[in-house]
Amino acid sequence: MRRLVGRGRLIPFRYGVYLLAGVPRTEWQPLMAACLAGGPFVAASHRSAAILYELPGVARPPHPEITVFGDGSLRLEDVVKHRSDLCHPADLSSARGIPCTSPARTILDIGRYVSEHVLIRAMDGARRRHLCTYEDIAACLDRIGGPGRRGTRWLQAALPRRLARELGAGDSGLEVKVQEALWRAGVPPFVLQHPVVCGAHVYLIDIAWPDANVGVEVKGDVHLDPAVAENDAERENLLTDAGWTIYEARPATNMYRLARQVSARLRRR
Repeated sequence: MRRLVGRGRLIPFRYGVYLLAGVPRTEWQPLMAACLAGGPFVAASHRSAAILYELPGVARPPHPEITVFGDGSLRLEDVVKHRSDLCHPADLSSARGIPCTSPARTILDIGRYVSEHVLIRAMDGARRRHLCTYEDIAACLDRIGGPGRRGTRWLQAALPRRLARELGAGDSGLEVKVQEALWRAGVPPFVLQHPVVCGAHVYLIDIAWPDANVGVEVKGDVHLDPAVAENDAERENLLTDAGWTIYEARPATNMYRLARQVSARLRRR
């Protein structure tokens, strides 16, 4: 080892951890080195794990953030260290080749750093990308959630409606926002991604009440593209011919007013 270091083949990075000369530097090397230096019972966690999973709204920590399971005597410089005695097999995973906490455990852990809005957004984003299910998060909450853990109360309030399928992850955060507005306004239960056959086409309506032929289409920034907008116009014309009433929800839409319009239409139908 000393000869390899002396010849420049290995570059000391941390105690017992070396870089191989010639390998390109990456943003993940400090985090991987912290996990390797910590031993087999260490995993990237909290904000570092959230960055690995690309959870929305979570800021990158100033130093690698890890959790030591069991003995907390490990000392590492320039590392944000947590200790936990609760290590279920389902709470461990890997991302980009780096050992880390599972997506469900990560969502619980970041509750101490982020707001309620960001936490729920991260949970829906993880479900939307199939990183974990709402059931996975509920099971992790049962294992390690408690009144002293920040974020527990927010998740306990948000999960029941999602587990009961009253709300879903949707295709975007805007769609979840529309669902929340409809639910708060007391609009009757709806169906997500409802298929409608129009001639040779099958269209999926984002939020629908099939018995009343009423639906809401959620349109984000991608729908500003002229080609997409043209397809949207043709689609809406065909749905109108099929007897459907379609409302649009855009980022600037007044969700409270939209919920009232939908509710009034459902009453008339």
